[in-house]
Amino acid sequence: MTDVVALLGRTSDRASGRAGGARALAHALSADARVIGEPGEPRAARYDEDLRDARTTLEAAAVTVAVTRRPLLTATDCSICVGTVPAVARRWPDAWLLWLDAHGDFNTPDTTPSGFLGGMCLAGAVGLWDTGYGAGPGPERVVLVGGRDLDEAEDALMERHGVVRTEDPAAALAGREVFVHLDVDILDPTVMPGQLYPAPGGLDPDQLHDLLASVAARARIVGAEITCFSTPELSDVLAQAAAPLMESTAP
Repeated sequence: MTDVVALLGRTSDRASGRAGGARALAHALSADARVIGEPGEPRAARYDEDLRDARTTLEAAAVTVAVTRRPLLTATDCSICVGTVPAVARRWPDAWLLWLDAHGDFNTPDTTPSGFLGGMCLAGAVGLWDTGYGAGPGPERVVLVGGRDLDEAEDALMERHGVVRTEDPAAALAGREVFVHLDVDILDPTVMPGQLYPAPGGLDPDQLHDLLASVAARARIVGAEITCFSTPELSDVLAQAAAPLMESTAP
């Protein structure tokens, strides 16, 4: 059985409505979903300020991954990975990370053009810079799908550190333990509006479902997180697209 947990606390949220989206999606995925934390006010802060202020949320995220039987988290922002991904590595040392996102989130404090934690959280979570929360799988065990809006610097960092970029993640991850990060902007903004940084050319819900089903059929999904969802009226649509995560998440 998959345990669904909504983490409502703010990490680096710059858009309103995401706590409501995380809550609504969790309940669409499971009638028994648990809710942790209270929403914070969105604001444009620097990454170091957000790391400091999000400590309670990030620590709760790490504990949830550590103790939940089959974790599927919904959260307000991709920055939740700063807490979850290192916790995944501690619990499943051989796990890989499937990163489904229109963006790479692979900047560092030296390359970021904005200082936005959400644009550098993956690079921190895999150890390219020190977040204070530890590091998860190395970048060579990250599989990026859907990345179509990358900064030049993060594109170069991904190339240098061996991030796998493919449109066939099932083949790349066959036989492996996998934690899935799903940012809803993997979907095209015409079918999933309300994205903070919309990037045309994304998937439709059926394509996302098929992608997840193909990975689930060949890999062992140990957990997942879904982030940046701010349109609660589309909860059922997204829950149906993400159904393979509910059906196949392994203990």
